[in-house]
Amino acid sequence: MKQYLMQYGLMPEEYTRKNLEFLCDPFREGYIFTYFYGRRLMKPWLQGEDRRQVFLRFLTEQICPSDLVSKAESSMSRRTHQDETPV
Repeated sequence: MKQYLMQYGLMPEEYTRKNLEFLCDPFREGYIFTYFYGRRLMKPWLQGEDRRQVFLRFLTEQICPSDLVSKAESSMSRRTHQDETPV
């Protein structure tokens, strides 16, 4: 599995090893998936001119995923509608 992730996932060896380590621990197996979804939720918030202030807020305030959802959903909706626009 390690070779597969390194070759097809284009992951460095250390990153692959750490991911596999997380999957083997039953209390941390879901932890690696939070990076993917966290990035999807945070990315729309970090696109504007005020991204430094927003990033600072992410680091200093307790923010729940539900606080980020509305902007992420509208961003995903816009992207979907752009993909559907006839050429």
